Amino acid sequence: LSEMVVEGILTNIPLHRELMVDARFIEGGTNIHYLEHKLASKPDLPKETGIGAKSEVKVADLKADL
Repeated sequence: LSEMVVEGILTNIPLHRELMVDARFIEGGTNIHYLEHKLASKPDLPKETGIGAKSEVKVADLKADL
C-alpha cells in the first residue's frame, strides 16, 4: 500500500494504510461494526479521502483508440 499510486481519482488507500497499523485491527479484536465506530470517532476527517495522512491521488492516463 505504501507504494500504491493512483492519479485523478480519490481512493480509500489512506483508510487501508491506517488499518494496517491499527493495533486493535492487527490483534483481531474487531467485528462488523469496527470500521463504522472507527470512522465515527474521527469526525474531522474529510469524507472523500478517508482515514490517513495526505493521500497521493493519481490515475494512469488512459486513451482509447477508436
